[in-house]
Amino acid sequence: MNKDDAERFFNFKLEGEEKELYALKTALKSVIFLEADKEKFTMQKDSMTIYQIFAYYLLSIYPFCSEKFFRDYLLLIVMIIKSLNEKGDMFVDKGEKRKPSLKPEDSKKHFCEGIYIHVASEILNLFIAELFPALLKKFKHDVQLEFLGFEEDHIKNLILMTKFLANWLFNNEFTDYRLEINVDL
Repeated sequence: MNKDDAERFFNFKLEGEEKELYALKTALKSVIFLEADKEKFTMQKDSMTIYQIFAYYLLSIYPFCSEKFFRDYLLLIVMIIKSLNEKGDMFVDKGEKRKPSLKPEDSKKHFCEGIYIHVASEILNLFIAELFPALLKKFKHDVQLEFLGFEEDHIKNLILMTKFLANWLFNNEFTDYRLEINVDL
Protein backbone atom coordinates (compact mmCIF):
# COMPACT_ATOMS: atom_id res chain seq x y z
CA MET A 1 0.00 0.00 0.00
CA ASN A 2 1.21 3.49 -0.75
CA LYS A 3 -0.04 6.95 0.18
CA ASP A 4 -2.17 7.20 -2.97
CA ASP A 5 -3.96 3.98 -2.00
CA ALA A 6 -4.61 5.46 1.45
CA GLU A 7 -6.16 8.56 -0.14
CA ARG A 8 -8.31 6.43 -2.43
CA PHE A 9 -9.76 4.36 0.41
CA PHE A 10 -10.76 7.45 2.36
CA ASN A 11 -12.81 9.02 -0.44
CA PHE A 12 -16.10 8.93 1.50
CA LYS A 13 -17.68 11.05 4.19
CA LEU A 14 -19.26 9.90 7.42
CA GLU A 15 -21.38 12.57 9.03
CA GLY A 16 -19.90 13.44 12.43
CA GLU A 17 -16.87 11.16 12.09
CA GLU A 18 -14.59 13.51 10.18
CA LYS A 19 -12.02 13.73 12.98
CA GLU A 20 -11.76 9.95 13.33
CA LEU A 21 -11.43 9.50 9.56
CA TYR A 22 -8.79 12.20 9.26
CA ALA A 23 -6.82 10.84 12.25
CA LEU A 24 -6.90 7.27 10.89
CA LYS A 25 -5.90 8.41 7.38
CA THR A 26 -3.01 10.46 8.81
CA ALA A 27 -1.93 7.49 10.96
CA LEU A 28 -2.08 5.16 7.97
CA LYS A 29 0.15 7.45 5.92
CA SER A 30 2.64 7.77 8.78
CA VAL A 31 2.74 3.99 9.33
CA ILE A 32 3.32 3.45 5.59
CA PHE A 33 6.29 5.80 5.83
CA LEU A 34 7.52 4.39 9.14
CA GLU A 35 7.25 0.75 8.10
CA ALA A 36 9.77 1.36 5.34
CA ASP A 37 12.44 1.62 8.08
CA LYS A 38 11.93 -1.64 10.02
CA GLU A 39 14.46 -0.78 12.74
CA LYS A 40 12.87 2.59 13.47
CA PHE A 41 9.42 1.01 13.32
CA THR A 42 10.36 -1.64 15.90
CA MET A 43 11.73 1.02 18.25
CA GLN A 44 8.52 3.05 18.08
CA LYS A 45 6.07 0.15 18.21
CA ASP A 46 5.56 0.41 21.98
CA SER A 47 4.72 4.11 21.84
CA MET A 48 2.25 3.98 18.95
CA THR A 49 -1.17 5.55 19.42
CA ILE A 50 -4.31 3.49 18.99
CA TYR A 51 -4.89 5.20 15.64
CA GLN A 52 -1.40 4.12 14.50
CA ILE A 53 -1.89 0.55 15.69
CA PHE A 54 -5.16 0.23 13.79
CA ALA A 55 -3.45 1.76 10.75
CA TYR A 56 -0.67 -0.83 11.12
CA TYR A 57 -3.32 -3.55 11.26
CA LEU A 58 -4.99 -2.25 8.09
CA LEU A 59 -1.61 -2.11 6.37
CA SER A 60 -0.87 -5.71 7.39
CA ILE A 61 -4.15 -7.12 6.00
CA TYR A 62 -4.25 -5.00 2.84
CA PRO A 63 -2.30 -7.46 0.62
CA PHE A 64 -4.74 -10.27 1.47
CA CYS A 65 -8.04 -8.45 0.84
CA SER A 66 -10.04 -7.47 -2.19
CA GLU A 67 -10.63 -3.73 -2.47
CA LYS A 68 -14.32 -4.10 -1.56
CA PHE A 69 -13.56 -6.24 1.47
CA PHE A 70 -10.76 -3.90 2.59
CA ARG A 71 -13.10 -0.91 2.33
CA ASP A 72 -15.65 -2.65 4.58
CA TYR A 73 -12.87 -3.60 7.00
CA LEU A 74 -11.72 0.02 7.04
CA LEU A 75 -15.25 1.10 7.94
CA LEU A 76 -15.39 -1.56 10.67
CA ILE A 77 -12.16 -0.16 12.12
CA VAL A 78 -13.66 3.35 12.02
CA MET A 79 -16.67 2.01 13.97
CA ILE A 80 -14.38 0.39 16.55
CA ILE A 81 -12.39 3.62 16.84
CA LYS A 82 -15.62 5.55 17.33
CA SER A 83 -16.60 3.09 20.07
CA LEU A 84 -13.21 3.39 21.76
CA ASN A 85 -13.34 7.18 21.63
CA GLU A 86 -16.77 7.13 23.28
CA LYS A 87 -16.40 4.23 25.74
CA GLY A 88 -12.66 3.58 26.11
CA ASP A 89 -12.24 5.50 29.36
CA MET A 90 -14.72 3.10 31.03
CA PHE A 91 -12.27 0.22 30.58
CA VAL A 92 -9.04 1.91 31.70
CA ASP A 93 -7.85 1.13 35.23
CA LYS A 94 -8.02 4.01 37.71
CA GLY A 95 -4.23 4.28 37.91
CA GLU A 96 -3.95 4.60 34.13
CA LYS A 97 -6.69 7.19 33.55
CA ARG A 98 -5.70 10.46 31.97
CA LYS A 99 -5.28 13.24 34.46
CA PRO A 100 -7.50 16.26 33.88
CA SER A 101 -5.53 18.93 32.09
CA LEU A 102 -5.74 22.65 32.31
CA LYS A 103 -4.92 22.91 28.60
CA PRO A 104 -8.08 23.31 26.48
CA GLU A 105 -6.54 21.41 23.55
CA ASP A 106 -5.96 18.33 25.74
CA SER A 107 -9.63 18.13 26.69
CA LYS A 108 -10.52 17.75 22.99
CA LYS A 109 -8.26 14.74 22.45
CA HIS A 110 -9.85 11.46 21.51
CA PHE A 111 -9.17 8.31 23.47
CA CYS A 112 -7.52 6.77 20.38
CA GLU A 113 -4.88 9.48 20.40
CA GLY A 114 -3.55 7.72 23.49
CA ILE A 115 -1.69 4.48 24.00
CA TYR A 116 -4.19 2.33 25.93
CA ILE A 117 -4.64 -0.24 23.14
CA HIS A 118 -5.18 -3.03 25.67
CA VAL A 119 -8.69 -1.60 26.15
CA ALA A 120 -9.57 -2.70 22.60
CA SER A 121 -9.88 -6.33 23.65
CA GLU A 122 -12.17 -5.30 26.51
CA ILE A 123 -14.59 -3.35 24.33
CA LEU A 124 -14.97 -5.76 21.40
CA ASN A 125 -17.71 -7.89 23.00
CA LEU A 126 -19.68 -4.74 23.82
CA PHE A 127 -19.00 -3.52 20.31
CA ILE A 128 -20.41 -6.65 18.63
CA ALA A 129 -23.47 -6.89 20.88
CA GLU A 130 -24.51 -3.25 21.31
CA LEU A 131 -22.40 -0.62 19.60
CA PHE A 132 -22.11 -2.07 16.10
CA PRO A 133 -25.88 -2.18 15.39
CA ALA A 134 -26.33 1.49 16.28
CA LEU A 135 -23.26 2.57 14.32
CA LEU A 136 -24.26 0.48 11.31
CA LYS A 137 -27.68 2.16 11.20
CA LYS A 138 -25.98 5.54 11.36
CA PHE A 139 -23.29 4.74 8.75
CA LYS A 140 -25.66 3.03 6.27
CA HIS A 141 -26.94 6.48 5.30
CA ASP A 142 -23.44 7.51 4.17
CA VAL A 143 -21.83 4.35 2.73
CA GLN A 144 -22.80 1.07 1.12
CA LEU A 145 -21.39 -2.02 2.85
CA GLU A 146 -21.15 -5.38 1.11
CA PHE A 147 -19.76 -7.64 3.84
CA LEU A 148 -21.29 -6.12 6.97
CA GLY A 149 -24.93 -5.75 7.83
CA PHE A 150 -27.81 -7.26 9.78
CA GLU A 151 -28.21 -10.43 7.72
CA GLU A 152 -26.94 -13.70 9.23
CA ASP A 153 -23.94 -14.01 6.86
CA HIS A 154 -22.98 -10.39 7.52
CA ILE A 155 -23.15 -10.92 11.29
CA LYS A 156 -20.86 -13.95 10.88
CA ASN A 157 -18.48 -11.73 8.89
CA LEU A 158 -18.55 -9.15 11.69
CA ILE A 159 -17.70 -11.76 14.30
CA LEU A 160 -14.88 -13.28 12.23
CA MET A 161 -13.43 -9.89 11.26
CA THR A 162 -13.53 -8.72 14.88
CA LYS A 163 -12.03 -11.97 16.15
CA PHE A 164 -9.23 -11.74 13.58
CA LEU A 165 -8.48 -8.17 14.69
CA ALA A 166 -8.47 -9.12 18.39
CA ASN A 167 -6.19 -12.07 17.80
CA TRP A 168 -3.84 -9.98 15.64
CA LEU A 169 -3.61 -7.46 18.49
CA PHE A 170 -2.84 -10.30 20.90
CA ASN A 171 -0.28 -11.98 18.60
CA ASN A 172 1.51 -8.66 18.07
CA GLU A 173 1.60 -8.11 21.85
CA PHE A 174 -0.66 -5.06 21.89
CA THR A 175 -3.27 -6.73 24.11
CA ASP A 176 -3.30 -9.48 26.71
CA TYR A 177 -6.41 -11.32 25.52
CA ARG A 178 -7.65 -13.27 22.55
CA LEU A 179 -11.27 -12.97 21.53
CA GLU A 180 -12.89 -16.37 21.76
CA ILE A 181 -16.31 -16.99 20.27
CA ASN A 182 -18.55 -19.36 22.19
CA VAL A 183 -19.98 -21.66 19.54
CA ASP A 184 -22.12 -23.59 22.05
CA LEU A 185 -24.78 -20.89 22.20
